[in-house]
Amino acid sequence: MTLHHDEWRWSAAQYEFWACPPGGAWSAIQAYSTTATCAWTPSLVGTWSLQVWAVNPGSNNSYDQYAGMTFVVSASSALTGVSLQASPSTAAAGTTVRLTATPSGGTSPEYKFWAWSAAAGWTAIRAYATTPTCAWTPSLAGPYYLQVWALNQGSPNAWDQYAEISFTATAPGSARNTLALGDSITGSLPDGGGTNTLSLRLDAPTAITLTAEGPAAGFEVWLTDEQGAELGHDAHADAKSSLRVTLPAGTYQIGVGSETGASPVDYRLTLASARG
Repeated sequence: MTLHHDEWRWSAAQYEFWACPPGGAWSAIQAYSTTATCAWTPSLVGTWSLQVWAVNPGSNNSYDQYAGMTFVVSASSALTGVSLQASPSTAAAGTTVRLTATPSGGTSPEYKFWAWSAAAGWTAIRAYATTPTCAWTPSLAGPYYLQVWALNQGSPNAWDQYAEISFTATAPGSARNTLALGDSITGSLPDGGGTNTLSLRLDAPTAITLTAEGPAAGFEVWLTDEQGAELGHDAHADAKSSLRVTLPAGTYQIGVGSETGASPVDYRLTLASARG
C-alpha cells in the first residue's frame, strides 16, 4: 500500500480543545496533542461555547481547521422558591436584625439581601453568598421593605427566585448598646419573643469568653462581625453557656434573642478575656 503525503500529514493531526462559560472568556481545556478526545467538567450553569482546533504537524498556524458547538448545563435541582424571615419582626432603630432565607429546592443556592427605605431607596445589605442569614441594622425609625434574591450557583440570572417582607423600625430606646471586656450586665427579652443587640470594639487581637446565663434553653446568643458574618452561636443556651473565640481588632455585634411566642426571658451577659 502506498501512503500518500497528504494522508501522512492528517494521520498525525493535533487537537486543542477550548471552552467559554456563560458571559465569560475562552480558556483551553486541553493543549495541542494527537489525542482526539478530552474530558471536561462544566463548573457553571448556563450555555457554554465549545471549540476544537486542529493543525497539521509542523504548522505555524494557531489552527488549520476548527469546529464549534454550544452546550447547555442545567442545575441538578431547580430552585423553585425562597422565603424570608426577620428576627425580631419589629425592632428599634439601631438594633441588629437577623434575616434568614429558606429555599425550596436548588443546589447550594446563593443569597443576596436588600433593604428599602423612603430615605435611601433600595440598598444591598449583603452581596451574593451561600450563607442564608445576614445581619441588618435599620438606621432610622419608620417602614422598610426587605428582600432576598436567590439563585443556583453559576446561574447567569440576576436572581432565580426572590421574597419580600415589610418591616417597621421603632424609635430607639435608652437601653445600653455596648459591651466591653470585664462587663457583666443583665437584660430582658419581652413576652412574645425579641432580640437585644450590643456592640463590642476590640483595639487589639483578643481571645474572649462570652458567657450567657438565663433559663434553661430559654434564649439564644450569637456573635457576628461588623458585616454580619457569624463567629459563634448557641441556639439553645442552657442555664449557663459560653462562646469562646479569638478575634482580631475590630467592631463586633453580640445578640441575644428568644423565639416568637416565648415567655419573657431575663439573662446576664459576661465578657472576659479567655484564659488558657
